[in-house]
Amino acid sequence: MNALVSIDDTARLLAKLAKVLKGLGEGHGAHESDFWWLVSPQTWKWIKRLIESATLPEVLFAFGIAVGASLAVVGLVMGADVLATAIRRGRARVFISYEHGHDHIVADIVRRMTNARLRVERLPYVDAPDHDDLLEDITLRIQRCDVFLCLPGPNPSFVESEVFMARGAQKPLLFVAADSNSPTIPNTAKKGYPVFDLMRLNAAGIQVLAAFCSYVAGDWRAKLRMYGTLRRYYGKCAGILLGLYASAIITMAVLPRQANHPHPSSVWGWLSWFFSGRETLIFFGISLAFVAIPYSIFCFIRFAFQRRLRAALSHQTFENGLLRDVLDTSLEGQDIVSILCPAKPVAHHELPEAVDRVPT
Repeated sequence: MNALVSIDDTARLLAKLAKVLKGLGEGHGAHESDFWWLVSPQTWKWIKRLIESATLPEVLFAFGIAVGASLAVVGLVMGADVLATAIRRGRARVFISYEHGHDHIVADIVRRMTNARLRVERLPYVDAPDHDDLLEDITLRIQRCDVFLCLPGPNPSFVESEVFMARGAQKPLLFVAADSNSPTIPNTAKKGYPVFDLMRLNAAGIQVLAAFCSYVAGDWRAKLRMYGTLRRYYGKCAGILLGLYASAIITMAVLPRQANHPHPSSVWGWLSWFFSGRETLIFFGISLAFVAIPYSIFCFIRFAFQRRLRAALSHQTFENGLLRDVLDTSLEGQDIVSILCPAKPVAHHELPEAVDRVPT
């Protein structure tokens, strides 16, 4: 069996190239004689054979099948992951705690976030509720929510107890301030939680807040949008694919050629040819590595960041610098920053009027 390009030819050409690169790397000038082999008949003959190897019908066909099969495998994995998340978690569940003076504002927020496909819950204000039933209901709703959203009033209220319970359950806490110039938080909340500006929660702002809640909760829609960023990620890896393709062509060129043209007449024949030919196996392995390795790295980085963000919102360590440029296809870090309060929040007991009421 004859190789399309002999191993000796390849070794000699690579050795000459390495010698030139080494000289350049050590600061030595390259002479014209060092490049004579680039225009020699032997080099052009080697390149011609390499091109012939790269354009073999079975090679191109095998490469297409391998890339398609690899993408199909990753697509099935992503589909199974999204489906399992949808079955296990469903829609993100948000519990809104609010001072009853903001009832009309909260009703509008609930309506718009529900339209954004979130499961939003709130307790309507009741004048004289049964104490034990109220506590049981609040505890149950806080325990099963994915995100705790709070809109406190200007003065301390029962909201403080709900915030305390959410902190104890280590739920991700988000706050909305009615006054962006002087945002206040309950006395039971620490200052490491994000505080959003109510005035910036217009139609676009609510969409950002809803997408952020979905992302923090890790529901199936957020996961699907996160997988959508793979297109941008793989676009950056396109150069690697070309390099791997070239490496595979060189590998096949120096190996003895096998006359293995695909002419099966049945599905089993196609599968038999696919898994028995050297070309198909080489390209399948390379394309699978190209698809699977970046996919694994992508999942590790993205889901690790998502867990880190959720932990920051659960343990009052959130800061603007924690946000990534792109969280998913519909959410960027600057979108979240744009609806945050510019001023730092203060607790109710730190307000001047509250300090004046402290007995001395």
